Amino acid sequence: MENLKLLFPFNYNVDHSNARKIDSYTQFGFKEGDNDLIDLSLGACGCFLLGFDRSDIIQYVTDRMLKNPFTGGEYMTTNQAVIDLTNKLYELSGGYRSVFALSGSDAVEGAVKLAKLYHTAKGNDRKYILGVKDSYHGSTYLTSSIGQLSYMTTEPADICVALDKDDLIDFIKNNSVLLSCLVIETCSWSKGLKQYPRSFWQELRTICREHDVVFILDDIAMCGGKTGSFFGFDPSLEPDIFTMGKALTGGYFPLSATLVSDRVSEIVKHEFLGHGFTYTFSLSGIYSTLKYLEILENEQHFVRYDSVVNTAVSLFTKMGLTFRNYGLMFDIDIKSTSEQTFYDNGLNIGVWNNGNDNLMLVIPLTANVEYFTQLEERLLSALHGA
Repeated sequence: MENLKLLFPFNYNVDHSNARKIDSYTQFGFKEGDNDLIDLSLGACGCFLLGFDRSDIIQYVTDRMLKNPFTGGEYMTTNQAVIDLTNKLYELSGGYRSVFALSGSDAVEGAVKLAKLYHTAKGNDRKYILGVKDSYHGSTYLTSSIGQLSYMTTEPADICVALDKDDLIDFIKNNSVLLSCLVIETCSWSKGLKQYPRSFWQELRTICREHDVVFILDDIAMCGGKTGSFFGFDPSLEPDIFTMGKALTGGYFPLSATLVSDRVSEIVKHEFLGHGFTYTFSLSGIYSTLKYLEILENEQHFVRYDSVVNTAVSLFTKMGLTFRNYGLMFDIDIKSTSEQTFYDNGLNIGVWNNGNDNLMLVIPLTANVEYFTQLEERLLSALHGA
């Protein structure tokens, strides 16, 4: 594919030899010419947890879009589908109110805006945003500044402070009068899925509440079913705001959500929230999420969740691999292996694995015997070939 008239994100855009021209999708991957690949990232960071062959989701969305294709938040309009999803998320989350948008970056931006709105309404002049160093919260300038990943932004916004996890609590204690909010991932894939202990979460939540720092939990990468629940965190954590995206819709259509607690919504409900406009959010995403939730319940995918996770753990243990996992997301320690080596052995590793000495992958909720057999054969071949 020479002379492409494209610029690729996360790429130096000098050598396009690894560009993929996908011809069609299979249940767990895609075909490029004669090559049949398993997609280990399930459509970028685990969006398609049921796989790529759910035509029932596409048909459901198509049918509903033919009847009602658009609703714009700019005009204070809505429809029954939006109300239905809002009510479902309210019930599932135990009382959080929804702000819908298009992408995870939008959702985090909305959460930060709500935190600022909360403090402004209370008469607090707090503008700084605290994040965890080398975490990922989105690709906009603000969201990439929060975690300050070097490949996302080299000159982060001045209002963002990114620290190591062990420095967060002391910083909040000493600087709370300046802090609007803390933004932290449920579990950081950029840090190799190394989980924070429960005691850390409890202390962090307590200190944020004591100092009135809005606690924002970025659940975008871990939500949608990766943990055997629609949310990727322990509900007892009770964040002030949390964000969802990626697998929220089953992967097929774009949508994100910023979920707001009563503690925050009671303060901001009379304030003007300027967020979104034009399309604001996608009705196709609303419909897709409703159908995805219906499928998860009717087909009882969470009932077989433990079996799928245990099968993956047993497989990687049998292969002698060192790994960590957060639900269905796994991070495997490997020696340096090129993307091309994996590709030659029928595996697409995804953008998050470029240049790393580890392998991040997501196991689908619908993984079956054939999937695990093929995964084992291809991984062994790729790692042995390396």
